[in-house]
Amino acid sequence: MSSAAPGQSVPGLFVRVYAAVALVALVGLLTYTGLALLLAHGRALDRANTQFASLNPSLTAEYLEQRTLSSTAFRQVAAQALAAADGPEAILMSSSVDGVAFATADRADRILLSGGEPTAIAQRPLLRVLSAPFRGARELRLEASYPLLQADDAFPILRTALFGVLVFLLLSGIAFVLRVILRPYPSHRPRTPQAAAPARQSVRQEAAARDTLERRRPRREPALAMPGSMISTTGISRADFLRERLDSELTRAGGLDAELCLVLVAGRGIGGDRQRYVRLGAILRELAVVPDLAFEYGRTGFALIMPETELGDAIDKLGSVRSLYERDGQGVHVAIGISQRGGRLIDGKRLFAEAKRALERAVRAGGNQLVGFRADPVKFRRRQGTATG
Repeated sequence: MSSAAPGQSVPGLFVRVYAAVALVALVGLLTYTGLALLLAHGRALDRANTQFASLNPSLTAEYLEQRTLSSTAFRQVAAQALAAADGPEAILMSSSVDGVAFATADRADRILLSGGEPTAIAQRPLLRVLSAPFRGARELRLEASYPLLQADDAFPILRTALFGVLVFLLLSGIAFVLRVILRPYPSHRPRTPQAAAPARQSVRQEAAARDTLERRRPRREPALAMPGSMISTTGISRADFLRERLDSELTRAGGLDAELCLVLVAGRGIGGDRQRYVRLGAILRELAVVPDLAFEYGRTGFALIMPETELGDAIDKLGSVRSLYERDGQGVHVAIGISQRGGRLIDGKRLFAEAKRALERAVRAGGNQLVGFRADPVKFRRRQGTATG
């Protein structure tokens, strides 16, 4: 048992391996049975076409000799065809004008009757009705029904499938017995229940001591708005990861030819008021597509990456943040700067610089403003070409 993977017992590994092998075996058995029945069906259809092709000339020859369909000799030829090992089950000749002229079958239920007169060959599962002009009289049409899956064809296939099922059940029984035999037992058992009691008691005492220590340990409030800290209440990501994540999202947006906006938010009048700061972070976190796209920025600000978002949509969403704090009043101002990728292949450093300039303009305009920046991609590419040339 030492060869088992860590955290996984030999019986558990054995059960998983056996389940995979059993699934493959069952799929293989079902596939074999289906293909074998399909091939038998095709062989039977080929035989039926061959028999039907020879039936028409034999009936035609007798009809031309007797010049009637009701003669005893003609009926004997039809009866011999029905009695053949691979022969049809029913034969019928009819015309659209005069109706049925001749009908015979090996059993009465093979021909449909109406008012005591034959009308058509009964359509049944696993039967194929073949039809062609009767060569002896062009106004008549010859029809004959042939079985497409006879007992002699299906029995060997079903016998093999049944044998496979029995083997599978036998192996399952053996696997169950082995599972019980290989069930792991502890290598060091306590000799008596009393010997194990002190160990259990010491574990409980140790857990109780840890709980007591945790309760007595003074709880520290998380630092407010320090760059790189983790605000557990809001779940805002650390500022250290902003540039790396921004570069990654820009690469993804460039590959998908999708838009992206970077939002920088600065709160004025929050100061050391942790409740206001947490509330602002929670609002931005709700706006994020996923929580880890919201980051700290500065002492009382945040950054937000908005993938697949146009500048206009970003302005509409961020406007709600300002309106919330405007209703609260109390000297709180939220300045917001937004920059859009605008179809450009740029890195996070440039987009961050543009968003920062937009935020600075919002702060200079009074602090409770929202400024968006969107570069002209045509002019940008022209300047890039001039710079590289």
